[in-house]
Amino acid sequence: MAKKISALSAAIREALVALHDPDVSAGDVKAKIVELHPELEKEIGDSFSGAVYRQREWAREQIGGQRRRTAAKVKQRATGPATLERYQMAERFLALCGGQSKHAEEVLAFLEKIEPAELRQAYDGWQQLVASAGNAQKARQVLATMRDTGML
Repeated sequence: MAKKISALSAAIREALVALHDPDVSAGDVKAKIVELHPELEKEIGDSFSGAVYRQREWAREQIGGQRRRTAAKVKQRATGPATLERYQMAERFLALCGGQSKHAEEVLAFLEKIEPAELRQAYDGWQQLVASAGNAQKARQVLATMRDTGML
């Protein structure tokens, strides 16, 4: 038997899906709800952030995102990969950067300025653009055209 949810919970779900990010801040969810359902603004109270938190897993399933790591996995990750794994990861990263440490340092400096969620969104968007354009070269042409015409 399906559980009935409140109008606010339904609006939270709608906002999380519309924002395409189950981990977006409660403030952003509130702004989206006010935009979509201004009549619900009065219902948003002190327990709003808790309500958003309770809807995140549902939103992840709808958006197709990954579940948050459990405490055990986070603790395991905090200890870091074994030494051999770190060297292998560094070797692969350096290979991706053309084998030059200068390029690797530039890439790391660039990535430091980007939030992981934004980086993931950008990567997913690029993958979709490449898929719709046919290949990476055509995707770059699309971006160049969009930039030249002022769309970006």
